[in-house]
Amino acid sequence: THFLTVNYTGSSTPPSMNDLIDIPDESDPLRTTYGNPHLKNMWQHTLSLWWNHYNERRQRTLTLQPSFSQSFRQIVHRLTYDPLTGTQSLRPENAGGHWATQLNALWSQPITPQGNLILTVSSDNSYTRQISLLASDLQSSLRHTMATGERGGLLSQTLKADLRLSEQWDFSLRTRHTLQHSMPGRVSGHPTLTCHLAILQANATWHAPWHMDVTTESALRMRRGYEESQYNTTEWLCNATLSQSLLPSRKLSLGLRQ
Repeated sequence: THFLTVNYTGSSTPPSMNDLIDIPDESDPLRTTYGNPHLKNMWQHTLSLWWNHYNERRQRTLTLQPSFSQSFRQIVHRLTYDPLTGTQSLRPENAGGHWATQLNALWSQPITPQGNLILTVSSDNSYTRQISLLASDLQSSLRHTMATGERGGLLSQTLKADLRLSEQWDFSLRTRHTLQHSMPGRVSGHPTLTCHLAILQANATWHAPWHMDVTTESALRMRRGYEESQYNTTEWLCNATLSQSLLPSRKLSLGLRQ
């Protein structure tokens, strides 16, 4: 069985009242915020596709979801810096160049004849580009404005196995690796980072005959690639959950998590 859905969305967002009112906000002596009564509405276009294939005989599912969005006349705040006085000013302006793309995929299929062991593989990937404006007052009569592009990508891959040994016991093992790559604007002063997050998680659930579920969860989380060493951590997490269903219809339940 195949399903294909194509969706397009166009939206318009007006500027906020604070951005339109041209009254300086000088509450901070080192940073003045201005409005811009000439701002125009922002337009965003999004095109997405959803494709699904299901094999009934093998109970196999395959799903693909690509999408792309682009913004026109995006409202960004231009930062103007005066190196002589050290003061800054912010003013909203319309700018182009904002876009984002995304691709998600999922594959799932039982790998035993009994169907009690299910393997699932998912992939979530995205890439974005945003524009920021930076201006510098080199002289009282000369102003230089630079548009900087901030780009970032996210890749997340997950492998999960679910095993049902009996009506009372369920087990699952999940591993995920996430890579995040950020490239700030060339004048932002921030370095380019490639950060990794790896997770290994195991769950076990016991379904008691008196409608009680006991779940244990253990996870190992490792983060690497951050500029500050305090964020490059390795953590062990252990949780336990106890839930009891009440009433004949089992619509009421009480739970305890530790």
